Amino acid sequence: MQIFSDREAASQALADHIQSSLHRQLEAVGKALLVASGGNSPIRCFDILSGRNLEWDRVYITLSDERCVPVDHPQSNEKLVRDHLLRDKAAGGSFIPPDDARLGSLLPAACSLLGMGEDGHFASLFPDSPQLQQGLKSKSQTIQVMTPSSEFQRISMTLPAILNTNEILLLVFGEKKRQQLENPEGLPIEHLLNAADINIFCAP
Repeated sequence: MQIFSDREAASQALADHIQSSLHRQLEAVGKALLVASGGNSPIRCFDILSGRNLEWDRVYITLSDERCVPVDHPQSNEKLVRDHLLRDKAAGGSFIPPDDARLGSLLPAACSLLGMGEDGHFASLFPDSPQLQQGLKSKSQTIQVMTPSSEFQRISMTLPAILNTNEILLLVFGEKKRQQLENPEGLPIEHLLNAADINIFCAP
């Protein structure tokens, strides 16, 4: 776990890391996929990354999860990615929905950026969701998710699909979330932590 003094420093370091990961995969195979998360935490990182020099016309962006809302809805993760990442120098990047069959030809991803909720969920794998076990075990790329924690139906990548990546990056802000990472027993995030080596970027 890398602990930064503030969220700006964590966002800068994370943007550096993602840029390097994408560059390595572009050099190796000629195209690169970033699996991005929604929520407020990655917004500053996306803003920084959008100004970085990269062959964006060969970079593809998808999401670990999405709410089933129109793309112009304020709660749309695709809207967040388009507004904060796919602009400026990154405007030439391509967005692909997480349930799109074209993703198969782009995997493994260069890197997957995830967040974590205060209830220990990642992607849309919530502790109170009836689909949690399916999301942790299914070999499908995505599943439909309903949870009392959200008013919206969601699409979520499954844990096996999330693991189909060169590296997993986890961005966590706030002391409560840090404490959950240090004691994840019984939370969905425990399954992710046990399944892979994860680069964690943490700030107050």
